[in-house]
Amino acid sequence: MKTFSFLVASTVALVSTAAHAGYASLTISMNRFQDANGLTNLYAGGLVNVRHSTGTTITNVSATPWQFTEPSGGMVRSAMELGNPAETYSESYVDSWFGGYCNGTWSGDLGNGAFQFDTTPYYKTAAQRNYLTLTASSVALWNNIVATNATGNFTFQLTQSLSSLGFVAGHVNTNIGGYTTLNLNSTSFTVNFTQINNSQMPAFLLITGAEQDSTIYSANGDLVDYQNVTSTIIGGAVPAPGAIALLGLAGLAGRRRR
Repeated sequence: MKTFSFLVASTVALVSTAAHAGYASLTISMNRFQDANGLTNLYAGGLVNVRHSTGTTITNVSATPWQFTEPSGGMVRSAMELGNPAETYSESYVDSWFGGYCNGTWSGDLGNGAFQFDTTPYYKTAAQRNYLTLTASSVALWNNIVATNATGNFTFQLTQSLSSLGFVAGHVNTNIGGYTTLNLNSTSFTVNFTQINNSQMPAFLLITGAEQDSTIYSANGDLVDYQNVTSTIIGGAVPAPGAIALLGLAGLAGRRRR
């Protein structure tokens, strides 16, 4: 299967400098497919994303080295992605992969000495998470847009609002030039599609919701925040999941508490 890639926006974590000298943020993002009948049991992987100050360390549950780092603004992004090359995954495989890296005791050193923290009370399996979904008529609308290479403004309907599912922020991305921020209490949103899909990757719609982040460690001047993010993908084929995960995270970090 081909591996697809495209430009994505990076996440931006805000550093707390007033009360805490060391800061880290963990985001666990899972991506699930929806079709005309609703949510499927197929997943496009996801991403374990950790932001922390340059020169500091955060180690995941399995102590497996991170796949890559990306320094930015005095912070470094450490990440491990499920889904390269692009594949689909079962729920059991997703839970096994994420659980092995994310669920349990982590370790870190943010400049004030070594410490450990436990993600178990905050971690959610694939089935425990909520997912934003389109109504059947909106899935049909999306399929028609793709089939006819339509551009312009189109209004879609969610089956439930962000707030009703416990999300504090959300947005919609697409690879045909559309982006919109979702209203917390509305089930309606409009996307302006600005281009036809002329790439190798079939067109897809990505609907992302983020839960409120939680402080899971705070001691000795160090602070660690944790956040669950989910994305629902409506499309005819599997995009590159690592890139999908980053698209899901893009724009949400600014809503975080810190």
